[in-house]
Amino acid sequence: MGSAGYGGAVANNEWHWIITLQWQGPHGTNSGTREGLTEPTPEADRQDLFYEAQHNAAQAFGIPSGSDYVVLFFALEPNTLTEA
Repeated sequence: MGSAGYGGAVANNEWHWIITLQWQGPHGTNSGTREGLTEPTPEADRQDLFYEAQHNAAQAFGIPSGSDYVVLFFALEPNTLTEA
């Protein structure tokens, strides 16, 4: 996985993700945002990390497996800060 625009390789291979889901619950429409860190394996790609974030958020929100939900927002960035 590259890190174009971030000044080179990510030394620690740690990535920060943010995801917002929307789903129908028993009392109407719900939405929630989660964030987290991941250290992907060398063979992982962006889609793998997207699915990991979806799964993490759906589980945290108690969305039953197989239920429908919509991803309203997803961001994935190297967990580094660069000097200006």
